[in-house]
Amino acid sequence: MDAMTDGAFHYLIKPPDHEKLKDVLEKAVELRRLKREIERLKRRLATGGELPIIGQTPAMTRIFETIHAIMDSESTVLICGETGTGKELVARSLHYSSERKDKPFVAVNCAAIPRDLLESELFGYERGAFTGAVTNRVGKFEEAGQGTILLDEIGELDPGLQAKLLRVIENREVERLGSNRKISLTARLVFSTNRDLEAEVRKGAFREDLYYRINVIRIPILPLRERKDDLRLLMSQFVNEFCIRENKILKVSDEVREVLQEYHWPGNIRQLRNVIERAVVLARGEYVTVRELPEDIFSVPGREDPRVERKAAGTLREMEREAVREALRSSGGNKSKAARMLGISRKAFYKRLTEVE
Repeated sequence: MDAMTDGAFHYLIKPPDHEKLKDVLEKAVELRRLKREIERLKRRLATGGELPIIGQTPAMTRIFETIHAIMDSESTVLICGETGTGKELVARSLHYSSERKDKPFVAVNCAAIPRDLLESELFGYERGAFTGAVTNRVGKFEEAGQGTILLDEIGELDPGLQAKLLRVIENREVERLGSNRKISLTARLVFSTNRDLEAEVRKGAFREDLYYRINVIRIPILPLRERKDDLRLLMSQFVNEFCIRENKILKVSDEVREVLQEYHWPGNIRQLRNVIERAVVLARGEYVTVRELPEDIFSVPGREDPRVERKAAGTLREMEREAVREALRSSGGNKSKAARMLGISRKAFYKRLTEVE
């Protein structure tokens, strides 16, 4: 006990139980690994460092190689992938790997800003340019300076803004609304989309000339269901991240890993991150278990919900408790009579009664 007070992880009573010793050693090694990972992430976050892109599949390796090859290029980049695949993270990685890393990184979600406000958001405006423009305002292109600007969900731009954006890319100049002064554009341009822009071009919804201007270097990101080999790495990353925030040390049970591995992940990495956050917050023991997972995770066709057996067992125990309570009520509190009503011995009845109480 003195050793525990001085910082020992555990102690064993003689003679030692070797199976218990093995379990204790496994927990000690895992705890040490988690503590080191937590300290590493704390240092990274304290210094403002970007969290790395996680992946070891061939598709992710190609992305890493592409980022390294183009990090200091002036060419425009188009990042394509489903919602939640990490397009902005790739854009940030490109920026923070480049010589522009000390300059601003500005991200604009074209789908989140109302269309009638997006133009003033991008280009800025001069005082008096329209009703409500009481001061000058710098647009996002100017704000990015010599850094990087990401136009997320570029496929959402209406035709009028597409034409203006094309002129910006070709001339490398922007004009604030209500001004004739040209402002040089020095930021690197990165675009992302979850749409098939080639199909949009064929439908006439997206300008063909703009498509070719932004599609100089293309970085496709596969959905999570097509790179399941990265799932365990991502799980570990998110568990560590939220354990730091919640001040917990947790491991993921094998059952949870199996369930998450079989799920199809329509929301991709963003959905996985949300699921892990929920599980870490709800976890009360040493492990993240299936009890902390949301209902829709168990919707894989042909797969039984691993919680059903636990739920059935819990329901059976509750029925047994209720039967004991009802027998006591019917017998007026006479335990011998209640035991006879249930068809069990007095000893067995007393055992169940202690569980009820």
